[in-house]
Amino acid sequence: MLQDERHALGETLFGTNYVFDQNDQVIRLGAGGLFKERLELRLIGQGKTELNNQLESIFLPLPRFLDQIGEFVQSNSKELEQEIGDQLTDVRLRIIWISAIGIVILLLLAWAISRKMTRNYQGS
Repeated sequence: MLQDERHALGETLFGTNYVFDQNDQVIRLGAGGLFKERLELRLIGQGKTELNNQLESIFLPLPRFLDQIGEFVQSNSKELEQEIGDQLTDVRLRIIWISAIGIVILLLLAWAISRKMTRNYQGS
């Protein structure tokens, strides 16, 4: 009975079909068992640490990239704003010139009409 309990405890700790190697004084783990699960848990923890390090190395430069993108957008928007302002100034000057020329043409037409009417009244 004690032998059975010891064997059950050994399988719980070291897994089914574990072997105690007398020559090397080590226990060869079997399938399952707490020691094997603990070893797998440590391996998973190491894998998790490696993944976290990889993720950190991937995402660490993102704030710097976002800052660069922000600066790029800001400088481009300033350039675009300046370009739009220049174009609006050009359009305003063209409108002023076209209006001035239109007014001059209308004044000339009014003057020509008034002269013609004056001649017609004087000739009658």
